[in-house]
Amino acid sequence: MSLEQYYTEERIGERLVSMLPPISPQRCVELSAGEGALLLPIVRLWPGVRISTCELDPENIKKLASNFEGEHYDIDVLSEDFDSVFEGRFSSFDFAVKDVVRHPVVQKIVMAYEAHEKAVAEAKAAARAAEQTAAQPVVNESEPVTKPSRRRGKEA
Repeated sequence: MSLEQYYTEERIGERLVSMLPPISPQRCVELSAGEGALLLPIVRLWPGVRISTCELDPENIKKLASNFEGEHYDIDVLSEDFDSVFEGRFSSFDFAVKDVVRHPVVQKIVMAYEAHEKAVAEAKAAARAAEQTAAQPVVNESEPVTKPSRRRGKEA
């Protein structure tokens, strides 16, 4: 069987998880776990979450088992086996994850998020530069700088 695998970069997983609503799930199922790029930021965000994964690649299942405590299944989520293994169990999960980074809509969201991050960083840099400029004394180069004279003696 050919596994057309597309792995999510860790930084993309971090960004996607940072956009999640403020929830605290107890049980999470990752339906196409790969090497766990989405699970790692999820476990960091919610350290107590219990993980279950579905993955076809036996090497990835070994990696998942060594990196994430939980149940790891060598199963195709589109198969009848999946239905029999998870029948009646989905109500126990309060959070499900599926790597859809290759989906055009998700790519647009990620690109918009990256553009937003860049704009925020540029605005902060411009604000810092403006603050530094405002803090520096202004010298008018067209007028000579003169020092007040100190005369001693009698005034006429």
